[in-house]
Amino acid sequence: MQRELANQYKLALTMLRGVVAETDERTWLAADERQSAAWHIAYHTVYYANIYASPSEAAVRRWPGQSDNAHFLGPTPWPPHERCVPAEVCSQARIAEFIDFVLAAIPDYLAQMEPDAPCWPHWYQQNQCEFHLNNLRHIQHHTGQLIERNGGTAVGWPGVGG
Repeated sequence: MQRELANQYKLALTMLRGVVAETDERTWLAADERQSAAWHIAYHTVYYANIYASPSEAAVRRWPGQSDNAHFLGPTPWPPHERCVPAEVCSQARIAEFIDFVLAAIPDYLAQMEPDAPCWPHWYQQNQCEFHLNNLRHIQHHTGQLIERNGGTAVGWPGVGG
């Protein structure tokens, strides 16, 4: 199961990387009070892919380029529940570096997985195996958002055709 999950993470994050690479600058930076910029969605996606793939909070590897609050989309979960607007834009090249960092960490994360044990984020009532599936859905959800923002994609569906 670890091999299959690692492969699905690779395919999902490869697709995200392709969409990030083809996003034009206007779309990459465009944000308003209703929607976050494409770069912010991409950062959020990769940040949580890393956090949620880990078997425990203590096992999370911190990316050296990580921001303290750029992972929040919308208001913070704590009072005063203000919307986080990151001070610094993350470039497409930096997002690609972050994706590579996460892909390198995932095999070690999965080696520590206990499929039937509860997942560590206490706000989810899932075992670790199910939580990995949840994490993959999260990656694909935001990848789909970015595809829609781009008006489609030339990336294709990684993993088809062997």
